[in-house]
Amino acid sequence: MYKSNDERLTDILIGEATMELILSGQAVSSRALKEILQRMAEQEQDEERHQALMRALNEVQQNLNTQSDQSRVALRDRNNTEHHFKGEAIPGDKRKH
Repeated sequence: MYKSNDERLTDILIGEATMELILSGQAVSSRALKEILQRMAEQEQDEERHQALMRALNEVQQNLNTQSDQSRVALRDRNNTEHHFKGEAIPGDKRKH
C-alpha cells in the first residue's frame, strides 16, 4: 500500500520508463532507466510529475550506488594474480545498453 499519492506517481513513472525500454528492445538496467527518466524530467511541463520524476531518479541513483558496491568481484588466476570485475554487462551481450 502506498503512503502517499506522490509515492504512487513516482512508481507509475518508473513503470512508464521501464515499459519504454522494453518496447524499444533495449536491455532494462538501472543506467538505462536513469537515462529515460532524465529525458522525461527534462521534457515534463507538469510540476507534480516533474517532482515525481526527480524522486524516481533519486531512487534509481541510490540503487546504482548500492549495485556498484555489491557487484564487484575479485578472482585469482592460476598465477595467483587478482583480477577485479564489475558486474555491469555480460561479455558478448548484443542487446543495446
